[in-house]
Amino acid sequence: MKGKSETAATADISAQKRKQRIIAGIATVLLIAVVLAIVLPITLRSKADEWFTAPAIDLPTEEMYALQKYDYESLADTQVTLRADTMNVTQRNLARPTPQMLTDDFSIVYNTSNQTLRHEYSIWPESETEKVASIHFDPDHYPAPGRPGGKTVFAKHAYEMFGIDESTATAEEKEDAQYKYLYYYKYMLLTQGQYLAVEAQNRSKNGTLTQEWLTKHPAADLQYGAVLGENNAVEKEITIDPLYRSYHATGLYLPAGEAVTVRVEGLNEKKGEKISVFVGLQNSLAWRGDVRYAEAEIAAITDGFQNVKYANPGSDTFFNKADIVAAAGNFFEYNNASRHDFMQSQYERQNNRAPWVTAEFVFDHNGEYTIGTHFGGVMHINPRNSYSQVKTTFRGAVETPHYILGVTTPQYFEQYLKDAPGVVGVIDTENGQLVGPTGEMGTKSYMRGIKTDEVDKLAMLWHSFFAVNESFTGGTYNRHNLVMFDWHVPAGAAVALGNYVYACPTGWFSDATNYRRLLNGGTWGTLHEIGHNHASSNGTFWGFGDGKEGEVHNNALTTLGYLMFCDIGTQRNENGVPAEHGFVAHPYFSLLHSINLTQRPYTDYSQFDYFDMLSMYSNIMHSFGPEKFYELLYSYKDKSSYAEEGGNQRSEFAYRCSLIYGMDFRTYFNTVYKANITDNMFSAEQLAEMSALPTYHPIACYYAGGIDGVKTGGDYRVAYGSPVVMDLLGKTISTTTFEIVSVGKPKHGSIRPLGEGKYEYTFNPEYTGTFDDFDFLVKLSDGVIHKLNVSLRISYNGAKITSYKGVAQVRGEQMWASAESEIAKLEPVVTAALGANIAAYNSGKDWEVRVAEYYWRAPKSGAVRISAASDDALRVYFGDSFETATQILELNSYNTGFNDSKSATVTVEEGRFYAVRLFNLNTGGQGSAQIAIKYDGEETYVSIANDQVFHPDVSQESEIENYIYEPKYIVSKKDNVKLSITGTDKRVWQVVRAPENIEGGRYAIEQMQIKDDDGNVVEVREMKTDKWSYLVDGSTGTILHTAWRGNLPKITPEQPHEFVVDTGAVQSFNFISVVTRNNVNSYITDYDMYISETLDNWGAPIASGNRDSYKGTMITEKFTTVQGRYIRIVVKGTTGGTFSVLAEIDGGIQSQTQRVVPSTSPKLFATKHWQNSGEISSEPSGYLVTSRKNQKVVVKFKGDSFALYAASGEGYGSFKVKLDGKQVATVSLNGATEARKLVYNVEELQDKEHTVEIITTDSGKVMLNVLGISYTSELLGASNIYLERGLAISLTVFILLFAAVLAVLISLIFAPKFRKAMFSNRLIEKLDNRPKREKKSKAGKKAKDETAADVEPDASAKAKPAAKKSEVAEKSADAPKATAKTEPAPKKEEAVKKPVSEPKATAKAESAPKKAEPAKKSATESKATAKAEPAPKKAEPAKKPAAEPKASAKSAAKPVAAPKKTSAATPKTKK
Repeated sequence: MKGKSETAATADISAQKRKQRIIAGIATVLLIAVVLAIVLPITLRSKADEWFTAPAIDLPTEEMYALQKYDYESLADTQVTLRADTMNVTQRNLARPTPQMLTDDFSIVYNTSNQTLRHEYSIWPESETEKVASIHFDPDHYPAPGRPGGKTVFAKHAYEMFGIDESTATAEEKEDAQYKYLYYYKYMLLTQGQYLAVEAQNRSKNGTLTQEWLTKHPAADLQYGAVLGENNAVEKEITIDPLYRSYHATGLYLPAGEAVTVRVEGLNEKKGEKISVFVGLQNSLAWRGDVRYAEAEIAAITDGFQNVKYANPGSDTFFNKADIVAAAGNFFEYNNASRHDFMQSQYERQNNRAPWVTAEFVFDHNGEYTIGTHFGGVMHINPRNSYSQVKTTFRGAVETPHYILGVTTPQYFEQYLKDAPGVVGVIDTENGQLVGPTGEMGTKSYMRGIKTDEVDKLAMLWHSFFAVNESFTGGTYNRHNLVMFDWHVPAGAAVALGNYVYACPTGWFSDATNYRRLLNGGTWGTLHEIGHNHASSNGTFWGFGDGKEGEVHNNALTTLGYLMFCDIGTQRNENGVPAEHGFVAHPYFSLLHSINLTQRPYTDYSQFDYFDMLSMYSNIMHSFGPEKFYELLYSYKDKSSYAEEGGNQRSEFAYRCSLIYGMDFRTYFNTVYKANITDNMFSAEQLAEMSALPTYHPIACYYAGGIDGVKTGGDYRVAYGSPVVMDLLGKTISTTTFEIVSVGKPKHGSIRPLGEGKYEYTFNPEYTGTFDDFDFLVKLSDGVIHKLNVSLRISYNGAKITSYKGVAQVRGEQMWASAESEIAKLEPVVTAALGANIAAYNSGKDWEVRVAEYYWRAPKSGAVRISAASDDALRVYFGDSFETATQILELNSYNTGFNDSKSATVTVEEGRFYAVRLFNLNTGGQGSAQIAIKYDGEETYVSIANDQVFHPDVSQESEIENYIYEPKYIVSKKDNVKLSITGTDKRVWQVVRAPENIEGGRYAIEQMQIKDDDGNVVEVREMKTDKWSYLVDGSTGTILHTAWRGNLPKITPEQPHEFVVDTGAVQSFNFISVVTRNNVNSYITDYDMYISETLDNWGAPIASGNRDSYKGTMITEKFTTVQGRYIRIVVKGTTGGTFSVLAEIDGGIQSQTQRVVPSTSPKLFATKHWQNSGEISSEPSGYLVTSRKNQKVVVKFKGDSFALYAASGEGYGSFKVKLDGKQVATVSLNGATEARKLVYNVEELQDKEHTVEIITTDSGKVMLNVLGISYTSELLGASNIYLERGLAISLTVFILLFAAVLAVLISLIFAPKFRKAMFSNRLIEKLDNRPKREKKSKAGKKAKDETAADVEPDASAKAKPAAKKSEVAEKSADAPKATAKTEPAPKKEEAVKKPVSEPKATAKAESAPKKAEPAKKSATESKATAKAEPAPKKAEPAKKPAAEPKASAKSAAKPVAAPKKTSAATPKTKK
């Protein structure tokens, strides 16, 4: 029994060990997965470190890279940089002090003995040695916006000062006294302001400026508004980009009378560097800014010539009247002879602000300063002579509404700046700033009213307006272009002050900050002033050269801005263009203006005014486009004069126009503008050249916005619904006769002739887009044909208008009933109109009914009042549909205004459409109808917005497109980033195929004389130049002309002509350009362009075209970036017949990205072997440099375009570019030295988040310079994507392994066949019985008890239980050897359930042990078992654990052998 028990125990222990091993195996697999998840990212991070700011290193500039500086004016295309100013608000909600107020008494004291000048804040008494000028400022009359000036101000003080008896003085004497007193008052206020500023500056410098000393001027809050709040000061760190040599906006406002600390770090003191902070960057006195030096004050006090007497009759202190007038900034002659209303109003406006409110604090060493002024103001940093990246930390100032293009984000503007406490705002656009009052917090005026989603567009629009001027003048980093909108304007309505500073009235700031208003109406006055400082560049003599053109050239640049960016021409109506000088914005009204000039009896151009002369330029812009106008102006830079003896500037201008535009302009200038240009003003060659050209006759149509492929006039707006009738013939004009020869087919709608030059356009009901267009051809009297394009902008935001004219005139109670019955008899005229109202119309003496029907989309839910006004009677219907709409209002006569007494209330749901019908009965004369709405809780009625109105044929807003005009911005020629060719140097380009038959022969032969030191010719060498090279020599002055049929008929090559250029290496291309000669007989009309990596596999053309007759001087085709080495141009047709004339072939990459960020930006991710070069010469942001293979940089941005710039040089390395995980380019930097080279560019991406990877492919040097994205894009923080990918891979491995282990476990438990396939039967048996042993332990104990209680009649009764235990005993080393005689089992045990998963052959042998206890028998029990079981004749020694029993009947009856070491102890029983 003992042996058997030990065997069973051993078997149990063995089972436990197997269990532990299985669990250990599973744990090991899971551990491996976890280890992989950790180790794999670590391995990856060996090549991709975490977020990394590259350490600065000293680069041997001369050895590793020769930096180039570009000539700004020589660049064809450049782009603006993102100024690398960094700004960070480190603390908010700082407490602000309560300043003490400045006294109202002020005196200027001049000591005659020592000739010194000082000031006192009291009424200082005079003495023998001290002359005094004093004044007590009246707090009630300090300068403030809107406060009246002139003769109504200070009357009492004026009479006292000048001894005027109010009862006896004449009106003129009183008025003169008031004016004189105001001049005196302004002069004293000016002097006070300057003294205060200078003293604050000096105290700041010597460290004595404290909050206790500083005071607040009583006029400070009256001028721009109070800086509200208490605990809203901030601490802000600002590091400026010194490359930008102008005022850097800080976005901070210094409140009046409050001290602010400034900590300066980074100045190079050894070099004597200085920076300064301007406070109050408003225009001070333009003409008397030097009064601060005291000479003027001394002269004013001591000089007795033509003096105005001081207020104290006993004093002998006098002031010079002229000096007072000048110092006060008033150039209003106060004598009666020159007084007029305009100057009076201007004079009053100038007195809305103190004359001197600025201060400049200069910092010449690192450390902490305290600054503050009595007036306060917006703060700017001036880098002065510093080129270091200086960090300034301001503490105690408040933020102000400001937006810095490329620095401030719209979200930050909305959250912190839009309603910031400061009262002067700044829009900083890199090449110009707009500074103006913005009102107190919560006013929603000026910058506070800018929409968040428009602020960046607004800044970019202003950047583009400045760029129109900068592009002409060439641009420079020192240019301010500082536009100051202020209550004080030194002269005129606005003035250009010189040095690119402009003073404009505050009211103009409202237009300047309204994005949509700028696009639709422009801002003529502001752009007019900006143009003054730019239009005279490249020679003041362009144009006719008349003196009055000083007011014409700047307006020409304003017109360029209107045509390039604004939508002003689209706003036209039959009466003109509703914008200031809007006629220039559309070709029809511009030309109409010129044609009307011919009706004047003028004989000379000098008789025209400057706006008459303006249409001369605007017609040319509309005919040929703004870009060609730039080319015209640039021609003055290329060559100063073409004029012959006897010529003048007018003939010069006419000849240049002929050169640039390929047409003869003499007739145009002479006929319309009386230029009196004669033939003797030109050389014979010039005359012959111009005479061979077609005559320029401008042509325009009211409906057309484009002429010959140039679109400048916008679209023609039409309201969806009823057909549109267009009088094409009647609304087309020219300076010569013409005829319409054909009208094209619209793309979507249809058009049919009505006769007499009129055509009817009908909408396509299945088309719900917002644009359609068609062309029509016009032939002039000289045979020249022009193609005019009518672009229809379809608006669904309008009403269906039905007119019934001739209604019976019935008044009184029957008026409405009569009108209703009358319209059923009359023929309706159906049209459509934009908006929710019936616009004013005139019925003459007839009665007329006009019915407007439209859907109104409710902007929000709630109860809304609808009020109406009309001329004359009106009924308003409202409902869910036009069929169910009911009358809610009735007005029976003419009335104006909106109020509750004539209103009706309806309840609406947001976004739902409601039917509105206006039934207007006009009883003669003018008629109209308008409605307005007011929601509950609102105070005023407002008109229904156009975008809430929909034509009756539109039932859902989602069915139509919603077009919103956006301009195509440009950038100025201001930065040294070239948007030019990438790849190989053009000097290695070669023409490998071209026609052999060239005009004058293929080779140009020149003789070069070699002279000695004395000038004697010692040798003559023949220079032979292949004319094919003209196509790639970089000059448009060298021309390749194929043989001309006129003189070489036998060798003229027939078209097509093929020109193939080898660029030297495979590179990227997204454009090809071809320049032809500027001659009407030279333009290419048909062509194909190809890019290929080989010479024998061109594929399909990359671009093809058909150019109009004289519009092909330069062909530029842009396309998606492709790789190639060879450029192929196939010319299939020209205006000259069978010959071709080409001047230059160009190609490569052009980028339209407009925002540039340094590659060293912390928002990029770089692996650890990239180094930051630090500042190098003109590259303050430096380069990101590496010389190792497989180094990575990751850029993440949200936008639609991306460009990459790098340095190139001999022996430089290469890298590959991946975009969103896909390799898109391989870039080699080995080549000619270039500082900033555009090496990769992609455009027209989906406007979403993109990831760019730059991965070096060799150990050559790679220097990344800057990255380019569009201004509508956003640079995002790039994380370590390689670590993220590693984690993702590891996590995936872990999940897969875990799933595999889990699948194995589930299969072991629930899939017997899987178990059998994976493991032995014995292991399966043990696994099956282990859980069942625990589950049935109680049942096994009960069976044992029952067995012990029974009387054993036969020994075989115990045989079966022994057999039951045999299965478990197999695991034990002490298990007795079983014999074949143990079967059959007792009948009682046969009923025990068999394991369903076992093979049938072993069912009998293994059925009994199902309910048996584990084998824990005593030695006695073992012996009893041995006796009861007949033993075999000879026991087989068990050498090893038996394998799974075979599937046979014999093996099923034979027990499995026991382990070897227990075989000798098995009892032997004889039979």
